[in-house]
Amino acid sequence: MSWERAVEALNELKRLGCRFVIFEGGEPLLWSDGNHDFSDLAEKARSLFLNVGVTTNGTVSLDVPTDLLWVNLDGAFDRALHHTSTPTTRGSSIWRLTRLNENEPSGPS
Repeated sequence: MSWERAVEALNELKRLGCRFVIFEGGEPLLWSDGNHDFSDLAEKARSLFLNVGVTTNGTVSLDVPTDLLWVNLDGAFDRALHHTSTPTTRGSSIWRLTRLNENEPSGPS
């Protein structure tokens, strides 16, 4: 989708009374068009809506200007790798989320 079409769609959602926008499908953080990338699109959306969110598989930088960020971990990792790289099966998604913060040294206790 082009930048122009994406902005048109956002403006139409605003005109229809939408108050929140969540970007999903494929990997939204990979979107780009010319000199515009997802961060530009998120900034545009933040100028129009109360809240802007995105769902990502976490395989690219999570430094995005959204109010909400969901990381879908189940689709991003091979199941065998997922179980061998986490200290426990239960709570492993929470551990992975906390590991996104590089200052978090260990898994769940």
